[in-house]
Amino acid sequence: MYDHLPAELKYNLFFYNLKNICVELTIEHDITVVLGKLLEHIVSFFRNKNGNFYLILDNKAVSISSIEERNYDDIEISEEDKKKLVTNHFALKEEELSFYPSLSRLNNSKVKILMPLSYNKTLLGFITLGSNINSDEQEIIIAMIMSLVSKIIYYSNNYLDESHKSYNEIYLKTLTDSLSGVYIKSYIEQRMTEGLKESIRYKKPDSFCMVKIDRFEELRKEIGQQNINTLIQTLGNAMNSFLRKDVDLVGKHTEESFLILLPSTKSDGTLVFSEKLKANLDKNIQESHAHQNITVSLAITTLELKDKNKDNIIEKLHEALKNADKNGGNRIILNYQDNVAEVLSNYEKASGFSDELLRQTIQQPVFLLDEQGNEVDFTANINKKWVHIPKNN
Repeated sequence: MYDHLPAELKYNLFFYNLKNICVELTIEHDITVVLGKLLEHIVSFFRNKNGNFYLILDNKAVSISSIEERNYDDIEISEEDKKKLVTNHFALKEEELSFYPSLSRLNNSKVKILMPLSYNKTLLGFITLGSNINSDEQEIIIAMIMSLVSKIIYYSNNYLDESHKSYNEIYLKTLTDSLSGVYIKSYIEQRMTEGLKESIRYKKPDSFCMVKIDRFEELRKEIGQQNINTLIQTLGNAMNSFLRKDVDLVGKHTEESFLILLPSTKSDGTLVFSEKLKANLDKNIQESHAHQNITVSLAITTLELKDKNKDNIIEKLHEALKNADKNGGNRIILNYQDNVAEVLSNYEKASGFSDELLRQTIQQPVFLLDEQGNEVDFTANINKKWVHIPKNN
């Protein structure tokens, strides 16, 4: 964009565009969106392949926008390092990061430059870039960027405080997927890890659900990316409305799947949950995409102190949904570690339903995975006469 221009015009145009973005921030007051644009502008100017924009919120550096190297992990910053960064008016080079122990994690993130953003003796955040400063001229330009961006963030934060908008609201935005409105992958997995540690300590059961759009790639070709985006928004809104507030959590996990955390939920409660959730999602899909052949499948696993490894749990859910896709999708897979007959027995005891009443209650196609990984038709075999359906190879 700037490379073909004479040096003086190049820098004038860059700062003109930079100021326009900052003005947009003062008008829109949407700090995450506009700072994302700001980062893109700076990264492209320095011809970088990656960069991150961090804000300081509650003694943490929170990545609110990222280019190429996606890094949404929070960084705890010590008070000593914050004081040193506040007094630094020039960018830090890669070798200087070692003097800031709490920023040591950045050494593994291809960071070559760190630009502290401070104003009025307050550290507001910092920008990282993935290439070195090549000249004194660039160093001066970066110092000017730091000064301008620091001021605009400072005054924007003051506006937010005056409007009674807390930092927590900004922090929540950084953790939310902009398309679906649910949590981002790194945050939902972080909460999953924390929940597993807690369940081990207090011996509580946990359940996990993964929701996947069936035949996703084929569907994208059929209905186009815009309709796919609308579908993802529909599903995200539906799940946010359906789940127990302040108890259950949902996050975007892959392009076509969502991960739901169900704390302190035993196997006998997940059948009711999964059926109601699928019915709710089907209803919302029908309302927004009535003339399109769109279905979803759910995989549920309940772990009662047997397997507490996050990656293993997620892998099992993905495998169950792959199997569901091969078998036509539009189903619920109950991936229990317990014996299937024991699961049913527990459910019958908890619900008080007879076999006949269970058949009338369950409306969705529900399958269990047995110890060999075969699908067992739960719906058609409530009387425990299980029929094994081999996996497709």
